[in-house]
Amino acid sequence: MRLVTFDDGKVGELRNGRVLELDAPSMRAYFEQGARAAPTGREHEEESKRVGWSHEIAPWIVFFQNVDAIVGPDEPVVYPEHLTEE
Repeated sequence: MRLVTFDDGKVGELRNGRVLELDAPSMRAYFEQGARAAPTGREHEEESKRVGWSHEIAPWIVFFQNVDAIVGPDEPVVYPEHLTEE
């Protein structure tokens, strides 16, 4: 396992050329808690892959605002039928 710090001390694990942020406030805290920490934010990433966006999302983008979700100030919000429950 390769550990890294990034963005002013966040702790991550390098896997397959990508950094996965770990649930530890600092490297010191990581080792003090027994060198155990789970990856953070994975559920959102996995969920975003199943949505079927109209535009491709680059793998390094953490948050994506779909252009189809942008409306003008006086325009109605349209809810896609396949995403709403009745």
